[in-house]
Amino acid sequence: MQLSTLDKAGFQEIAQALRMAIAGGRYAPNSQLPTIGAVAREYGTTAITVRRALTQLEREGLVRVVHGVGSFVVDCGAQLESVLPSFGAEMRARQHRPTTQVLQRESAVMNTEAAEALGLEPNAATACLTRLRQIDGCPVALQRSYLPTACAPVIDQYQADGSLYQAVTAHTGRCPFSASESLEAVLLAGETVAALGCSVGAAGWRSLRITRDAAGAPLVYDEAYFPADRLRLQLERHAGGARVDFEFRLPGDGSSDG
Repeated sequence: MQLSTLDKAGFQEIAQALRMAIAGGRYAPNSQLPTIGAVAREYGTTAITVRRALTQLEREGLVRVVHGVGSFVVDCGAQLESVLPSFGAEMRARQHRPTTQVLQRESAVMNTEAAEALGLEPNAATACLTRLRQIDGCPVALQRSYLPTACAPVIDQYQADGSLYQAVTAHTGRCPFSASESLEAVLLAGETVAALGCSVGAAGWRSLRITRDAAGAPLVYDEAYFPADRLRLQLERHAGGARVDFEFRLPGDGSSDG
């Protein structure tokens, strides 16, 4: 692909081309990208435009620029598991046996809350993946993950034993970098009760989480429900702030994960 526009649009196009080249495996994690001059020649643009593109990718957490040395592809997979581990990875670290069941895949869902969280117009449709999360065979969470409709193929191709974050990164070229989450106490009802094997009106937690890339742009919006008798929250206070942790209590085993 040769680019002829050397203004802001040119830098955005080059950034997108490099994103997709990284996501597609042309440039492996931790590998060094071609020099600025080589990239400029490949895309028919200027070194200044390429530098702007690399700066953008560095902000997004995809590239690490070492001045005087070169630009390197960030290992998003390793970064992801250390900063935002998947449900499976986190549960295995807690000595549990996690499983995931896909309950529904929807390519166009109207959900104002999800659309606004993803930075879309309130009346915009979103794609939605509904999953039942289990630990040691016990259902502990009903989770709905919302994405822009442009990411509907991610929902269609998702495998229950895979990572949705990694699939989103491969599709968009944008790596999850941070997340904000809120919890509220609710009474469980409807299909949530049926999926989790609870009684109507049982106490539960509702989790709302927005996952963002390194530039702060939203990637995934998650809504999840947990039975209160299977999830306990623990707040640790210290001089620098506070930390919230959790433990699962599974029915009939008389223990928790500590």
